Amino acid sequence: MRLTVLFISILITYSKNKYFHFLRKHTIYSDINSMFQKNIKDPIILNGIKTSYKKTLCLSFCLTNNISFNEFTFEKFVQKVPHLKYENSLIYINDFLVGNGRIFNNYEENILSNLKKTSNLIVLESDNIETIPIKDNKIISNFKILNFPLLNKLDLIHYIYDVIYFQKYNDDLFLLNWNQYDLFDLNFEKINILLFELNDMLNKEIEFKLVHNRVNNIIESFKY
Repeated sequence: MRLTVLFISILITYSKNKYFHFLRKHTIYSDINSMFQKNIKDPIILNGIKTSYKKTLCLSFCLTNNISFNEFTFEKFVQKVPHLKYENSLIYINDFLVGNGRIFNNYEENILSNLKKTSNLIVLESDNIETIPIKDNKIISNFKILNFPLLNKLDLIHYIYDVIYFQKYNDDLFLLNWNQYDLFDLNFEKINILLFELNDMLNKEIEFKLVHNRVNNIIESFKY
């Protein structure tokens, strides 16, 4: 619980800070930001490789703009039609077109074909929509597709450096060779947990070499 609160705190600070190196250099940041500025918003498909950073980006915009973040599976979304119940929120459908895709039934087709523009931003997550075999191109054509960037290790290292700086963590964390570590399977929250634990070790004056050796062990533990 403490680490989850820490993560949200960091995300709020990080989202509002001018040193948003991690995503501001990508057009996706300005694209979604422009969506937020509209009073009446078009639903969008957020496309790209499968990554938790898509949702985290949307969550950070919600925290920055002080609006609610509501996450649904596609099944729950068509059952509850939350876009007709909420106002000024982000509605995130986390499995719109993933894996092999899906065949829409008549009810689902009707919902998707008549998604009204509202004050809510509806984000339909897709993983590489161009390669998904089962999909309805006519339905897809109703939505604007935004492509989430392919992030490189330098992007993630920029994020790590920013968190160290914002949280006033031990400066020795900057000395770790972050290029050596497998960061790609981590999401923002796991990176923050990793940094929290490493900072705690350094503050306890644990030998730097041992801290270095511990990094991949912590990363590996996230897989279980």
